[in-house]
Amino acid sequence: MTRYQTNQERSHMAQPMSRRIISSLEIIVYVLLATVTLWWLYCAVVFPSTNNNLTLPVFAIILAIIVVVFSSSVRYFVRRLLRFLRHHKWVVFSLMVAWQLLTWASFGSVTMGADQESIRQTASNPHVFSDYLSRCPNNVLITYIYWVVMQIIPSTWPSNSPTLIMQLLSIACVDISIALMPRILKRISNRVADIAFLLFIGTFGLTGHIIIVYTDLLTLPLTMGAIYCAIVVLFPRDAEDNVYQNWRCWQFYALFISFGLLTYLGYQMKPSSIIVTIAFVLVWCVICWGKALLTKALPAVLALALGMACAASIFGLAINQQMQLNYDPSQSYPMSHFMAMGMRDRGGFSLEDRVNTSKLASKDEKNAYSIQLIKQRLSDYGVIGYAQFVLQKARNTLEDGTFSFGHWDALYIYDEQADQGFLSDFQKTRLARFIRSLYDTERVRYGIISTIQQLSYILMIMGILFLSLSMGLQRIQDHRSSTLFLAKHKENVMWWLSIAIIGSLAFLMLFESGRSKYIIQFMPTYICLSSLGWSALITKYIKKDFSQCLSS
Repeated sequence: MTRYQTNQERSHMAQPMSRRIISSLEIIVYVLLATVTLWWLYCAVVFPSTNNNLTLPVFAIILAIIVVVFSSSVRYFVRRLLRFLRHHKWVVFSLMVAWQLLTWASFGSVTMGADQESIRQTASNPHVFSDYLSRCPNNVLITYIYWVVMQIIPSTWPSNSPTLIMQLLSIACVDISIALMPRILKRISNRVADIAFLLFIGTFGLTGHIIIVYTDLLTLPLTMGAIYCAIVVLFPRDAEDNVYQNWRCWQFYALFISFGLLTYLGYQMKPSSIIVTIAFVLVWCVICWGKALLTKALPAVLALALGMACAASIFGLAINQQMQLNYDPSQSYPMSHFMAMGMRDRGGFSLEDRVNTSKLASKDEKNAYSIQLIKQRLSDYGVIGYAQFVLQKARNTLEDGTFSFGHWDALYIYDEQADQGFLSDFQKTRLARFIRSLYDTERVRYGIISTIQQLSYILMIMGILFLSLSMGLQRIQDHRSSTLFLAKHKENVMWWLSIAIIGSLAFLMLFESGRSKYIIQFMPTYICLSSLGWSALITKYIKKDFSQCLSS
């Protein structure tokens, strides 16, 4: 090395090759995420103008953005509104809970879809062989919860009591997840925590899915628990938190065993929820590259696996010994069946595929038949045709901020003549009828709820886009200048969440989806990354007066 070498050249020579590889991977992740999110945002913005049930046309969104940018009086109003929401966020949360309870009381026990009815019937008599759970064992956990509720409540209660309690449990899962969000992200910053809190309320606070008992909402607190475990490891606040990265400390094993327990329960509720954990393991192994693979990554993975094994053992005892569920999981549909269904029509459930596959006895026969369907459909599409299909499937899956509420796979029927017990008198009131009209997708009033949800959904997507663009550009600049970039804790969290989101979207494109209800399980991950994006945007690009109202 001569004395004429520049600092940049010396930095380039000193930079570890592994760091350059990681930098390249980060660029790929952020560029890919930005590209996907651009299409995602387009689909969400255009969707209201193509759906007669929504009242938020494209030009209204564009007009609102222009007004906020160029009108000082509107900016002042927005600042005051945001400041008020931040300072009174728990009041907003309390009002949300009150609204959810009013909505629950206005509907009571409703008639739901085939899956929900099969789960209820199996829970009421688990000793009778369940053909449904034999083919769909992924719904065993929710069936067990339903059964426990039935065992707890007195036999003198009305027959619809288990469904009412399960609806309340769905509300509790949503609200617990929302309440946990700021507690978890406060480790990063108060601003990030508050933004995530408000985004979560905007997207889920008014959802009608609380009256539909299914795994979508019940998965949320399990996902939040997994996110908490990951952030504790990736973002230590101080020296005391380093015990969670030290394999010699008992806190390290307690955390990762708990991580494994939550991961297994989430997998039993929604198998694809394991993507969050898989993304964490990949990022953690990259962070620990070198000697730390043996001292940090390997013990962490083993402890996580131990937690999953413990949860599996306890769950097996509960199902087989306590509940004595009569089903045969060897008859279950293989993954290839859901992949085959995801390759036709909207990319979602196909009754024809389900009926034809169900005629086959063994799982191997079902798998062979489904693989044949996959090959045939790939051949029929061709490369360009399949790419066009995936783009349309992505649009079908990602465009609706109401999570396809009221569609056939998130359908409900309210019977005014049904006996709702102590709720019957309230449901005859003008208030209850008004609330039900707000969730009737065939009525104009539904536009009030759907507009709020769609706008919150669009804001969430914009946050993800901001972050992926800014981080991608930063990594490209660092890579070109050969600057040695040492990732900070926040950047590690961003990278993990970005990989988890890409993994979730890839899963949805490969398997059965086609409607936005399939993304509910991943929404905590999306909201976390979006809040980081909005926080970064406020810090770097928005005017000082706008920043001051959101500063921590």
